[in-house]
This record gives sequence, structure tokens and C-alpha cells, in this order.
Amino acid sequence: MCARFFFPDTDSLAWRETFLRLMQEIAPDARIPDSLSAGEKGPGSTCLVLAPGRASRRVRAFPMTWGLDTGKALVINARSESAGTLPLFRESLAHRRCLIPMMHYFEWNHAQKPHQKYAIRPKAGGMACLAGLYRLEGASARFTVLTRPASDSVSALHDRMPVILPLACAGAWLDTAQTDAAGLMARLSLTDMCMTPVGGNVSLFDLPSAEEW
Repeated sequence: MCARFFFPDTDSLAWRETFLRLMQEIAPDARIPDSLSAGEKGPGSTCLVLAPGRASRRVRAFPMTWGLDTGKALVINARSESAGTLPLFRESLAHRRCLIPMMHYFEWNHAQKPHQKYAIRPKAGGMACLAGLYRLEGASARFTVLTRPASDSVSALHDRMPVILPLACAGAWLDTAQTDAAGLMARLSLTDMCMTPVGGNVSLFDLPSAEEW
């Protein structure tokens, strides 16, 4: 399950320098849209998403809305195990894979009263992304986040977790000439996580230092 994540303000100097340096390595043509707001992102939010341009096929940064609109609900997650067989996701898994840069995602411990919110990030550090699928809906693009069975490090909170990939692996995930998407996720996914208790809507200053990024 993934219903909230945190995208830092790109005006935060240390984070911006690292993010833009890595972006230059994997997506030299990408420009960060000025209109994107930072902070905690939820379903329906406009988010920065990395995907190949339709004409050039070079990786660029696009604003996309979180949630595929079925007319009845927003589909914010897709199970990685079945995405390749379901009509809603099958074509996107083959041809429209994307990455959503993030600093942390969030999960709640519902066994605690009141429910405790945790910020979760890869223990190894480094820039990370949610693996996703997108499709065009009218004049806009919308995405959903792929999920997988939870690793031991987060299974106490939920039995699912997002598929998280290092930004350095963007080229492999976004290259749809690599048709074994399931194999890529199995090989590249980060699963060893660390969790920090937080509360309410989170700002960059509420979260642990990310100096190693």
C-alpha cells in the first residue's frame, strides 16, 4: 500500500544540488517544473514524474496526477504481481513505465492508539523513486504506484509496500525495450527500510537529515 509520500522542496539547497546532479546524469534534457509544490503528496496530487518523452524517448520530468480515473474511483496502486495480466495496467506496464522521485513514503501503525504515522525510507540512503505506470487521460497524464509484498523491515505496519527503485536504475526501468518488468522489479527493488515516527502533515524539517543523499 502506498497512499502518501514526501517530495522535498527543490529550493532546499543540499537536496536540490544532489537531485539535480543525479537528474543531469540520467536525464540531461529534464527540467523541473516550477509549478510543482513540495511536501506531502496524496491521491489526486500533482507530482513530478520521470518518463520517456513520446517523441525523443529521452527521460524528462513531467507533472502528472496521482491516480488513474476509472470514473468510479482513483486507482492509486497496482499490484506488481498481477499488473501484467489486468487490462487497466497491462499496456502501461509494457509501454508506459515511470518513476516518482521521493524522500520518504508514509505508513500508519493502526495497532497504536492514536494511530502512529511513520516516515519510511531505504536504509541504504541515496535518491529513491516509486516505480509507477502512467496513461494519458484526455489532455493530462495520470499515474499509479506499483506495490509488492512487504519486506520484513516494514511488515509490522502493512503487508504491502511500494516498489522502490534507486534513481540510478531509472534507465533500466524506463527502457521499455527491457520487456521483463517483473524481473527488473525483483532485481532492482530496495526492500531494507528504516522507519521514523512522525506526526501530522510533514515538512522537510520534521524528517531525519538526508546528508548522505
